[in-house]
Amino acid sequence: MKKLLGLAALMMMFTAVSFGQNGQRMTEQRALNIARQAIHQSCGAEAGGNLLYNQSYNGPCIGGGGSFYVTFYEQPNCPANQPCILRVRIVGTVLVNCDGSTEVTCASDLIINP
Repeated sequence: MKKLLGLAALMMMFTAVSFGQNGQRMTEQRALNIARQAIHQSCGAEAGGNLLYNQSYNGPCIGGGGSFYVTFYEQPNCPANQPCILRVRIVGTVLVNCDGSTEVTCASDLIINP
């Protein structure tokens, strides 16, 4: 009986840890919403305008869901039927962890070696 109670307590502990502080598992949509908020708060004016994004799965979380990398970028707004230099500007990247915490790197902090 003691083993059964110990096992039940252990399972409840893992369940509580896996769902983080707010009881939600990390899904792609939730990670994207958290990342958008984090990039705007951390990168300020650099993150203005309509940002496009690329999201990739980083790894699993205990109890389901996962952590995600989200890279935000913007493309030039080219007028129709006029020449335009197509270039993409990276605004920054956000790592959204299983518990909803974030690690943000703004483009001004990125070093790109040719």
